[in-house]
Amino acid sequence: MNELELLRKLGCAAARESVPHVDVTRGTMAEVVERQIGVERPFAWIAGLAAAGAVPVVILAIHVWNDWTDPLLLIFDTFGGFSL
Repeated sequence: MNELELLRKLGCAAARESVPHVDVTRGTMAEVVERQIGVERPFAWIAGLAAAGAVPVVILAIHVWNDWTDPLLLIFDTFGGFSL
């Protein structure tokens, strides 16, 4: 029971304490604004170039996938190029 009494005393002492008011918005917002300036532009160019390079690959992959998964195309290819 000694531990419980000690915890009750600590709880009462904590309830009597006042909580200090801390304002961190100015420092936080100053750091956010500082980090935003000029950081995103080089990454945007790299992302744009990567996307532009990926578009032809995706288009080619879609055509190849359609050719591989078309069952009628496989049947007609076995006739050696004859049109039916």
